Amino acid sequence: MGGADLHDQLRLQRYTIQRAMKMRKYYLTIFLGLIDMVLINSYIIYRCVQAERAPRKAAPTHAEFMRLMQTALLGVGAADFEGDLSAQALVDTPVPPSPTPRYTLPGRHTTKQVDIYRVTRGKNGKETRKRRQYDCKVCSLLRPGKIPWETTFYCVECTKARSKGVTGDAACAKGKVYLCQKVRQHDPSAATNSATSSQIWHGL
Repeated sequence: MGGADLHDQLRLQRYTIQRAMKMRKYYLTIFLGLIDMVLINSYIIYRCVQAERAPRKAAPTHAEFMRLMQTALLGVGAADFEGDLSAQALVDTPVPPSPTPRYTLPGRHTTKQVDIYRVTRGKNGKETRKRRQYDCKVCSLLRPGKIPWETTFYCVECTKARSKGVTGDAACAKGKVYLCQKVRQHDPSAATNSATSSQIWHGL
């Protein structure tokens, strides 16, 4: 059955949330079942990762995993939720450099945010200004048939080279080379993937 029966056996054990609570609304029961599935999937992934890291060590039990997870959740504080956690900020915020970076952006190439804004009006009638977002060139190529990531960053030097010798409306039609700051899993054979779309675009 492709492991579905084993999954159900784990979900229906004594650590299930769905069976520990009774709800009058059926959709709440379904929601608790989904949480159980998430926890079981997390446990399965955790076991696989631990088996690769320490093959000779005994696999962690379900109870051990639950204790580790609860300890981690209890350690979460207000500081973990500080800052802008919106989807736009997570996509457009530059990725902090790694202590041992595998890739580096060419010295002559720099990214810059667009200076074009759009005005949006919220439900309360308050107007806010947001930078316009454009499709990332790399994401458009690596995500065929899917909506690419949008970004407000573009490469200054590549944009200049692209419109070199072109003026007027033709230069505007060429457009900027938009590159998001998202780390992409572009090389399955690599031990680590720490390159952003900007670094991949520049021939890494």
